Amino acid sequence: MAAEDAQTFSSRVSRHLYIPNALDGKEHQRFRKLIERYLSDAAVNPLFPDFLDIARTVVDNLPRGEIVDAVTDIGSIVTVRCQSLWLGWNQSHEKALLTWMEENRAAARIAASPPGK
Repeated sequence: MAAEDAQTFSSRVSRHLYIPNALDGKEHQRFRKLIERYLSDAAVNPLFPDFLDIARTVVDNLPRGEIVDAVTDIGSIVTVRCQSLWLGWNQSHEKALLTWMEENRAAARIAASPPGK
């Protein structure tokens, strides 16, 4: 099965590894076991009402009658705010995290572009 052939279909697409998604096989399983307790229902479900409030606030603050970018104007902001709440990070990091995400997306687009484009 291709999904189990880490040699041919490796998750390592960069020298910068996303843990555990960019790891293969036993290494992936080891890190996944380490972080799973932080992603369990018991850990995440109590935050669900706050996550909903964050999403509602972001949507409520969107400009009306204008086209918005679902990734930049909604998804990225909701993600950073929910992640920050979940990890106990200070909200003052939001701008830096959003900038990092956009720079990462831009780099990925460049890397995926055919040569000469």
